[in-house]
Amino acid sequence: MGSGDRPPGICNTGALQSMVYLKNQVPFRRPVIVGTELVSFSALLTCWRAGIRPVAMLEEGPRAHVRWPLHHAARLFGVPLLYGARIVAITGRSRVEAVQITDESGRPCEIGCDGVLFTGQFTPEASLVALSHLALDPDTGGPAVDRFGRCSDPSYFAAGNVLRAVETAGACWREGRAAARWIARDFAAGLPSPDTAGRKNADQSRDSG
Repeated sequence: MGSGDRPPGICNTGALQSMVYLKNQVPFRRPVIVGTELVSFSALLTCWRAGIRPVAMLEEGPRAHVRWPLHHAARLFGVPLLYGARIVAITGRSRVEAVQITDESGRPCEIGCDGVLFTGQFTPEASLVALSHLALDPDTGGPAVDRFGRCSDPSYFAAGNVLRAVETAGACWREGRAAARWIARDFAAGLPSPDTAGRKNADQSRDSG
């Protein structure tokens, strides 16, 4: 991403929440939010509580990273959610005045705003997996698993934030519990062969847990 000028009004979620909740400061009034992870919608809620009205949420990918139906929160707050949108420049001198983006077809577009709020883009807690012999899922950066949460080496199972970034504690607990059931079943009677179980990405594993 090209940043263009670097005027005031650019921050991340942690800085925003610190300013709003600890310092009673409002860094902008009409920002663009970059990202669609769970923390992005937490930032949207913080904005709303502080009287900040984001003009758009941008997602480089074809869909939001949060589970259905949370991404509908943007529409409920009246904030357009733009998919396939990539910031190529941030412009302004005394403060942010606009962002220049390319849309999903690659066409340039400018959005007027007074701030840019960067959120998300976290990675799975999978650094040890990356150093191991286990296969990685190219879509998530976590280990590739089948429908039983079993890794490419069937002696290993994975769940929660190892598979994907910034999952809620409750979801990790449910997924870990499901993985424990599959492990117990594997010890007791054996699971189907990995060749027949089929590989799946982390989102599919989460939905089946």
